[in-house]
Amino acid sequence: MNLRIKLAVVIKDNYPVTKHHCLIIPKRHCADYFDLYQPEIKLYHT
Repeated sequence: MNLRIKLAVVIKDNYPVTKHHCLIIPKRHCADYFDLYQPEIKLYHT
């Protein structure tokens, strides 16, 4: 299952660490987590 949203692509992990674990890949290039904008951080923590 892939989900494309405005800020990221969400992919179901084939080998999840926990139940409902997924991979969230930002569409905008960032060197690390601290380069994310506030709307991106809020989205990724929901």
